[in-house]
Amino acid sequence: MEGSLEQQTGVQDNSSNIQGSNGAMSSVGKGVKLGNDAPPPKKSKIAPILAIILVLILAGGFGVYWFLLRDDSAVTPPVNPGATQSESVSSAPEPTASKNPTPTPTPTPTPTPTKELKKPAPVDALNVNQFSSPTGNLQCEIAQDNAGQDLVRCTMWKYSFTPDVQCAFEGAPLTYELYAEGPVRKRCSDLDTVSDMPDFAYSTSMAQNGFACTLRERGGFTCWSEESGEMFQIRTQKDWTP
Repeated sequence: MEGSLEQQTGVQDNSSNIQGSNGAMSSVGKGVKLGNDAPPPKKSKIAPILAIILVLILAGGFGVYWFLLRDDSAVTPPVNPGATQSESVSSAPEPTASKNPTPTPTPTPTPTPTKELKKPAPVDALNVNQFSSPTGNLQCEIAQDNAGQDLVRCTMWKYSFTPDVQCAFEGAPLTYELYAEGPVRKRCSDLDTVSDMPDFAYSTSMAQNGFACTLRERGGFTCWSEESGEMFQIRTQKDWTP
């Protein structure tokens, strides 16, 4: 019994102690506010900035590391030290064709063969196409007809014989004409007057277009074709031309 009573007494004492402790805690709780009732602490702005800077530093470091350690052999082919000079030349670009090609030379035309002259002009002949005697009675010119054919023509205004051709009137001017191949043609009319023709001294010759004439004081004009040798003589005293 005594032991039971001591146990009960000890239990009561423990209960009292517990109640005392709870009372103390209650009193303490009244004086101090709990953590949930206190205002939340302010968040720092420095921490996110430091995190971003750290991420950038890590990314940059990785990029530098990748660039330094990457394999360039896949981009640039290795140089073959044993390549010959001929291979280097063959790989050079071909020269570009000139924009100004060399012009093709024009072939030299074949010269026309010179015809053989049966009666060439005198070497001292004047290169003129008309002249008259000092008196103006005899006139000669190297000209072309209406068809464009070259000829030599001489006209005599006064003469002392009867022409062997019909004249337009008595004493009409007498004209002789000669083409390159002949024959001599005669006319007696007033249609061959040539004014202001220059006169030259006797023993003068003229030559042009394959014809030549020489003036003599007693022989009048003698004219001919250099190619055929056909000729005529016209003078005041006698007609020597057939």
